[in-house]
Parts: sequence; structure tokens; C-alpha cells
Amino acid sequence: MKRCYKIALCCLFVLLGGVACTDDPVQEALSDDGRLVTGFWIASPQPVHAGQTLTMLGTGFAEGDVVRFESGTGSFESPLAQVSESFACTTVPAGMASGGYDLTLVRGAASQRLARVNLRITLDPTRIPDREGATIKGVVYCGLEPVAGVRVSDGFETAVTDADGYYWLASDKRQGYVFVSLPSGYEAESTDTTAPAFWAPLAEAADVCEQHDFELRRVDQSRHVMIVAADLHLANRPTATGDLRQFAEGFIAETTAFASAQSVPTYLMVLGDMTWDEFWYSNLYSLSNYRTTMQGYPVPIYHTMGNHDNDPYFAGDFAAEAAYRKALGPTYYSFDVGEVHYVMLDNTVYINTGGTEGSMGKRNYHSYVTDQQLAWLRDDLAALRDKSQPVVVGMHCPAMNNYNAAFENRESFNPAGKTQELFDCFEGFSDVHFLTGHTHYNANMERGAIFEHNVAAVCETWWWAGKLSGVGVCKDGSPAGYAVYEADGRKLNWYYKGVGQDRDKQFRTYDMNKVREFYTPAVIEILSQWPRRADDGAGDDYFDVADNTVFINVWNWDSQWTLRVTENGRELPVERVWHRDPLHTICLDYARILNGLDPVNDWESSLAHVPCRGFVAAHIVACRGDRPFRPPLRGDDAPPQGVYCGYELIKRRDDEK
Repeated sequence: MKRCYKIALCCLFVLLGGVACTDDPVQEALSDDGRLVTGFWIASPQPVHAGQTLTMLGTGFAEGDVVRFESGTGSFESPLAQVSESFACTTVPAGMASGGYDLTLVRGAASQRLARVNLRITLDPTRIPDREGATIKGVVYCGLEPVAGVRVSDGFETAVTDADGYYWLASDKRQGYVFVSLPSGYEAESTDTTAPAFWAPLAEAADVCEQHDFELRRVDQSRHVMIVAADLHLANRPTATGDLRQFAEGFIAETTAFASAQSVPTYLMVLGDMTWDEFWYSNLYSLSNYRTTMQGYPVPIYHTMGNHDNDPYFAGDFAAEAAYRKALGPTYYSFDVGEVHYVMLDNTVYINTGGTEGSMGKRNYHSYVTDQQLAWLRDDLAALRDKSQPVVVGMHCPAMNNYNAAFENRESFNPAGKTQELFDCFEGFSDVHFLTGHTHYNANMERGAIFEHNVAAVCETWWWAGKLSGVGVCKDGSPAGYAVYEADGRKLNWYYKGVGQDRDKQFRTYDMNKVREFYTPAVIEILSQWPRRADDGAGDDYFDVADNTVFINVWNWDSQWTLRVTENGRELPVERVWHRDPLHTICLDYARILNGLDPVNDWESSLAHVPCRGFVAAHIVACRGDRPFRPPLRGDDAPPQGVYCGYELIKRRDDEK
């Protein structure tokens, strides 16, 4: 018998591990004199339902003891149902409400205060009958109420909860998880914001029916904020780029403060490439380490996977994404927040030629949405009764691009034709937004009712510009940053926010006379070492720029904005041009060569293969300045000079005029 007690106690410690680190710590009785029970511990907070067995650790429990639960709303008593030398059990009394309770042990005329415990009273989920063919079952509930009409899926099959909140799925369990599409007005009851509990891993064999319940909490989401981040590329490279330090001191510090200050529900959407597959094994930093990095973030985080979030030691998409499924759950899913329907898709199809278990492959991939996901997506969208409802789709690779000299919107998925297959799913919808990353620049493309926002990178140019120059700048000149989407009912507003910069900072101006003065023969020779410059001036980036020109880089320009440039009240002509951003050229291209580092094609200032988004050239006679243009390199404490010209740029979204 004693051996059984030891086993039970061991299991309890596993289940209750970390109890002492909760926000509502359990307290032992203060005095050692005359205590009935010593070494008392109980999990807090914890969800319980009436009639549930509540287990308490401690020494000294006795047959006939009674536990009293006291709060400001009433007092309840329950006798011990089981007593051992190291723990005891009691039953949660009926009629209790969620909240904090003082626990007191009563033994005849003697009593001892045990602890303050926070109990969340929930629906009893234990009475769901089996159903023939079902391999997964469960209940979706909120407190004491079942939630009907909730979609539950394994990624292939989808069920809808009945009036009792029950669901049954005939699943082959190949994905290894089950998830709910969170309905409007609810969040998953979860203490882990990095992987909110809207999903659960499957544990039993394919022919065994297992139960997974989902507890929700009500939230007023009529207004909400969605922070949108892309391309973190965390790789634990302390000496190379200091990526984890830059991330913590920049994005994490800033958005944590921002999210905590919001008066409406706030969420974080991460559009893939949280990690960097090349360094998963050499630097011991993969998705499980990323979860540790994000522990304690103040709001729920919704992820989608990028091409660099695949295990490079496995060939093929399904095997390579297994680590993602284990760490972060579904690779595609949906949820409602207020009146906005969100869908997260996985549009990187990992090939990894040459990859085997134990050997890294080429890490190559295609970008498109698989037929399996498209079938699930059509079913998901068919459940929306009103096609005027805003639909926001998060995925890693862009569906469209306009990186060509004519700035034409073109389909981006490969193989050809895959973009249109995705577009066809939204036939009849009137307000669709694609949020994508991958490119490390800002771009906006519109096609019918679909508005794609390609969001620049948190890591700017893989953390190198910040390392080399102290200025985090993306390939198109956008600052390292993220997007913020504000929803008020069905109305969406958005802006791009540079890390460490004011919300209103949306453009940068350059006196091109001063920029060209910087381009001495020595500088041109350095820049000509970048391979893609061979055919466009061999390092002389601005040989074709007219005198007295000002470049204005508007990093989140879209067609719904109005732009005017004036000088002393006189309006000046503007045109969109195809050029590199001078600041990125100085902070990354020039700085890498100066520091003896090799040029990397994908990191070069954008041109030809990727344009400078939102460039506007204003032909201006003035604004020449009297200070030299020089690079803001590390060790140079002075700010970059000659970069800002101070000309007025009036830009407003039409609905903000």
C-alpha cells in the first residue's frame, strides 16, 4: 500500500510542478505550533467542477477531517474522501462560484487555515458518450455553460458542437492535433500565450477514441488590436549579430509595453520565420527554444510557419514540419475576433532536397497553398454567413508582388497558377486582407476585393544592419518593425511601426545631391563587389539621378493614401522611381564590405529583383543642406547627417482625412 502512495505522490508532483511559481501562490499556515497538517500544497489557480475530486498534498490528514471553503460570497464544507500519509482528497462542493477561497481544515473543535486558493468553476466535461466511428470527442464550454455551434477540426474533418457543446470527429489523426475555430467574443482559457489552448495534441492510436475539451472565456472584442510581425529569424548568434539581445531590447520591450497599455483586447500575429532552420542544430535554437524566448508575453500569439521553421534534417513538407506541429500546433486554422474572421495558412511547401534524418538538405521549397488546405479553407469560409465580413488571411510568402520597374501586381506563388486557386476561394467576399512576410520589405498590392499587405521584417536584414551600423533597416529602407491593425467593428485601420520610432514616422527624405557626393570612387569600388550591381552602374547607384532631386521613401505606401510635396507653399511634381534606398546601402551593403564580410545576394539593397517600395522623387531646387552625408557606422556617435530634408509630406488614408 505504501508503494502505491509513493507512486501517486510522484504523479501529483508531476501534475502540479511549478505550483509555487503561479501568480496566486499557495501559502502554508504561518505557525509551526499545533498544526494539524504540515507541508500543505495545492495547485492554484486551477479549473474544477462540482463533484470533482480535489487533491491536496500534506502530512497529518485524518479520517473525519472536513475542508471548509470560504469566500466573500459564502462558505462551503466537504469531508475528506481519501486520506494517505502524504496526500488527501476531497470533493468540490456544489453551488460554488469562481474566485478566491480560504481553505480551512476542521477536525472537531480544532481548525487550521491551510491556504488561499483560486478556483475556476467549470462545466463537468466527463459525461460525453462515445459515438460509432468517432476517434476524437470532447466538449467546448465557458464556465458552467456549453458553447454550441463551434467548429472543431483535425485539419481534414470538421465537426460543429451541439447544444450540449459536444463534438465528435471521425479522424485518422494524421496531423496529430485537434483544434477549435474560436468564435467571436471568446478566447481560449490558457496561461500560455505563446501557444494558446485552442488546440490539443493527440496521444492515442488512430483507432482509439480520445477526449479533448476546450475551455473558453468571454471577452468583449467589439474593438481590438492585432500586432502583426514577420521574419524574426532568431538563431542564437550572440557574437555574430546579437539577435536575441536586439530582439529583446527592441521588439519585445516595445510591443510588450504597447500591448500592456491597450484598453481593448490585443493579440500578436507572427507571419513565420520565427527561427532560422540553418542554425537549429549548430546553435541549439529551434522552435522549442523560441517558445521559451516568448514565455511571459502579455497577449495571445497566433503563428503561421515560414520556410525557415521547417526541420532541415528531414526531406518533404510533412516530416519537416513535425517539429512545428509539436511546438506550436496547427499549421493552418481560423478564429474570430469581434467581427473579423482570421485565417492562418501554411504556404511554404518544404522540399529540402538531400535532407535526411541526421543530414541537412538544401532547404529549398515551393510557395503555394496545398489542395488539402484549400479544401479545408473552402469549408471554413462557407460557414461565414455574411460575405461582407472582413476576412484577414495570415501566411508567410506573398501571393502577389510588384517588384518590377512598372510596379505591376503579379502573381507570386510557384508553380504558376497556384495564386489564382487561392483567390478563387474568396469569390463573393468584399473585404479580404492578406498579411504576408518573407520579403523583408513593405509592399501593398490590390486585386479586386483582395488587399495584400506585405509586412517588412522585425529582424530587418537578418539583424546585420543593426549589428554593423546601429540602424535596423530593411532592404527597401523601411525601419525594422511591425504592423498594427486596429479593428472597430468591421472597420480596419492599419499602420507600419518602426521599432524605436514614433507611430507618425512613416517616411524618410534624402538630399540626393549630398548622397551622390558620398559616392566617391572608393565607395563605388566597395559597392561594386555586390554581384547584382554589375549591370546597373557597377556600384554607382545614382549616376542617373538628376541634380537637385530629393528622394522620399514612404515605406507603407498604398493607393488609398494621398501624397503631396510642397516647398514654401508651392506644390511640386512627384513620381515613383526604381532605385535603392541610400540608408540601407550605407548601413548594410557598404558596412559589410568595410567589415570584411562577404556580400550575400538576398541581403543587398533592393533593386531589380526587389524594388524600393514607395519611393517618390521630387525635383526640388532647394534642400541641399550644408552638412556632408556620411554613414552611421558603429563607433560613430554622431547621428547620420544630410539624410533628413524636412520637406512636408501629407499622406492620409482616405477615411482619415
